[in-house]
Amino acid sequence: MASEPDYSANNNASSSSSAPAGSMNWEPVQQRLLDPDLNVAWQAAKELRDNVEVAHSTEYPLLLSALSPAFSSILTQRTKPNRDTNSVEHKLRHAILDAVSKFPSNEVLRPHAPHLVAIALEVLNRDYEANALLSLRIIFDLYKTYRSLPQDYVQPFLDFVVSTYRALPRAVQHNFAWEHLNFKATETSKTATTTIISTPITSTATPTTTATTATIAAAEPIEEKDQDGDLTMQDIEVPATGPEVKSSTPASSVPSGSASVDSLGSAIPGHPNSPEARLPVRSNLSFRVLTECPLIVMLMLQLYPKFLKTNIAALIVVMMEALAIRSPSLSSITPPEIASTDSPVKRSYHTRVRELAAAQAKTLSFLTFLLRSFQAELKPYEDRLASHVVALIKSCPRESTSTRKELLVATRHLLSSDFRKGFFRHADVLMDERLLLGSHYRSADQASLRPLGYQTVSELVLNVRSSLTMLQMSKVVSLFSRVLHDEGSTCPMPTQYLAVRTLLNLGDVIYHNTDLNPQLGRDLLVRILNTLTEKLTALNEYYPEVQRAELKRGEIVSPTVQTTSCHDSVRDLQSMIRAIIVGNKNIVFFLSNYRNQRDKEKVRETLVPPPGSNEEVSSAYHKLTHTEVAILDRYIIASLPALKLLKMTSTGQSRVGGEKTLADHHRDTLTYFAATFAALDGYNFRRTIGRRLNLLVDAIVEDPLVMIVPRHLLAVNAGTSYEFCSMLTCYLVERLDDLALPHRNNIVFLKPSCGQAENGKDVVLEQLREISQNPRDSEKHQRQRSSTYLQLFERALKSLAPYPENESTIRRYLRFVVSECLRSSLETSELWPDNYCILLRYIFRSISAGKFEESYKELLPLIPTVLNGLYRVICTADDTMLRRTAMELCLTIPARLSSLLPHMNLLVRVIIPALDSNSGDLVNLG
Repeated sequence: MASEPDYSANNNASSSSSAPAGSMNWEPVQQRLLDPDLNVAWQAAKELRDNVEVAHSTEYPLLLSALSPAFSSILTQRTKPNRDTNSVEHKLRHAILDAVSKFPSNEVLRPHAPHLVAIALEVLNRDYEANALLSLRIIFDLYKTYRSLPQDYVQPFLDFVVSTYRALPRAVQHNFAWEHLNFKATETSKTATTTIISTPITSTATPTTTATTATIAAAEPIEEKDQDGDLTMQDIEVPATGPEVKSSTPASSVPSGSASVDSLGSAIPGHPNSPEARLPVRSNLSFRVLTECPLIVMLMLQLYPKFLKTNIAALIVVMMEALAIRSPSLSSITPPEIASTDSPVKRSYHTRVRELAAAQAKTLSFLTFLLRSFQAELKPYEDRLASHVVALIKSCPRESTSTRKELLVATRHLLSSDFRKGFFRHADVLMDERLLLGSHYRSADQASLRPLGYQTVSELVLNVRSSLTMLQMSKVVSLFSRVLHDEGSTCPMPTQYLAVRTLLNLGDVIYHNTDLNPQLGRDLLVRILNTLTEKLTALNEYYPEVQRAELKRGEIVSPTVQTTSCHDSVRDLQSMIRAIIVGNKNIVFFLSNYRNQRDKEKVRETLVPPPGSNEEVSSAYHKLTHTEVAILDRYIIASLPALKLLKMTSTGQSRVGGEKTLADHHRDTLTYFAATFAALDGYNFRRTIGRRLNLLVDAIVEDPLVMIVPRHLLAVNAGTSYEFCSMLTCYLVERLDDLALPHRNNIVFLKPSCGQAENGKDVVLEQLREISQNPRDSEKHQRQRSSTYLQLFERALKSLAPYPENESTIRRYLRFVVSECLRSSLETSELWPDNYCILLRYIFRSISAGKFEESYKELLPLIPTVLNGLYRVICTADDTMLRRTAMELCLTIPARLSSLLPHMNLLVRVIIPALDSNSGDLVNLG
């Protein structure tokens, strides 16, 4: 143990004589503190407390040397704990402890720290609640700052904690007694000082545990803000005392010169300035003292791990017993007329209920801290621990937001550990939103609790989803659907993202359900699909607002300017869009194949048809109903604009090493979107994507990257490729005229109303001015559209190689397309080869491999016309590229050699120039 400085008053009485020149003389203050008249001592202590900022100056060493002996003498010898909070004796002790708790913990205080811990520990064991709380604050701050303090005081403190937990049943009986609830402030002075009620402090820990004595590293964090990280010493803070009966604030967090705890009012229970006067209780019977203990125990066990082995078993036992204690009902304590009115007794009762709940919540947090390192010791309590947690959530007062929040955080830690099984039988209780979050909260309380509550439910659902009944899954779908469509916007985007993930994770369980009524599972899948579709539509409308808000946050805005209240980022919305589109792939697959799955389960024979006669009843064995097709139709309409949003960058958005770029995410999401419809049969494929093919093509015109969708649909499997090739070819043939490139000319067609207007000349001039100033957007758009159509034709023709059966979908249009392309191409005088010529090349090369006999027969009547027309181009053209293109088309006409023999005379005139050319392709064709 480190040597302690001599605190005797005689040795330090002349300490001021050796003070440096210009320093304050602390001897008069010391003498006033040691004055026989306690009123004089109290005035001196109060002045020191109110001017504690002097401890932050160079006077600090002299202050400690001169006044520490006086503090020790007053707290241990000259005064005793007094129950009367208005007594000078109590005020003197309280003022000294308050001042010491505000002293800065620096190197100047280090030599005095061991003795201050000893004094605080003595006060903690003997005094009442108000002074005990200040003693706990002193102990915590000193051990947190000086980690090399002697360990002599660790075991006595742990003994006090164990004895306090063992006295908790008596503390409940004592605090909820009628004389305590009916206590009035005016009776304080009439109450006689009682004898000490504390139980003997003896070592109760037994070395039965086999747990390691190593430091508890990588333990589960306790505070909500540190859910994802390990608990560190920097994270350990004593929360500020508030109306919900939290723990006291560390001295380090109290600014110098701040008001005392007394002046703040209600900071310490039992103080005369407190709005609620109460009968003071001894430290070992105080709920508030017990609330502070687990955090300090956690700190000490981390600093001195050797005490783990001898104390952890006893701590676990008494803490589990403490979690089982419940507050008595108000009706069992007070008469009915008092319990039904808003009386001081009723308010006192609810205050103590909140205090007990806060102490039990801190106890639960400490047990979750032990989960990783002491699973073997806690395993026998697995079921009881879960039951206690659920009971605490049920009984937690609705106004105790911080306590409920701490219970939810602890529940999440338990659900993420091996102790989750104990919660399985409480699934119905935890999925009750009103019970989990409480009711009648202020809006601010709701906003802080709802995200954490929904995260807790999500953790539970993800762990127990395989054992949930259809009724329970229906409750989950309803709950998280409301989260996604929260009109009050109290759920942040991460919580809504969690709701999407939870709904999507239910899909597989619903798909494999074995309920006798298959319609229940199908209805749940439809509800999930509808919810996600509606959310996608809402995100499209919400995106511009988020983008504007993000741009404003990126600018320098004057403090007087009112900025938008939107706090979601573009990146969050993009993540949500990706999650919905990627997840809907599985939902649509489950819905489309639900009949096949139910057939495998062989429950059709035992099916009991549900009552009713509407369209959707008994539709579990259909592929897709009209309602489901309508939802998919809305999904397509919402997805295409949403996919476009994935390309937009946000302010300050950059790529982190190892992450995908926006373009990578965009490509992946487009692939998943296409795969969503690849799971449909041909009939439903036409009813969904076939009806909105025009929207898909328009999206490709705006963004060529969307070409991934038709490319995937044409290559994914034979059935989907055949259906999509058929629809796409029909769509493109109907718009064959749009392949033509726009012609530039000097003719401008004015509106018919221009000549009839009174100021027709002005209207004409205005239109001409617009034409001269604005670029030809329509011309550019027309070029993009014609290029898109040509690429789609190419993709459809290339699908013939892997899936030859697609040839039948093109053959019916082959003669018309070839004749129209040849006619339109020969009529073009400005640009050749044009898109029609390129399309002819694609067609000839795709079906000239000798596999498609029926297509050869289809084109046989056109061979003379095609050859003669192309030969005229070869003979009359001066452009080399034009001649080579015409030669290539002549030499790749899809036909058998026997069909070309009658035209050999003409072909020879084409073959010879082809062989003479320096083009390798033409030489090979010749």
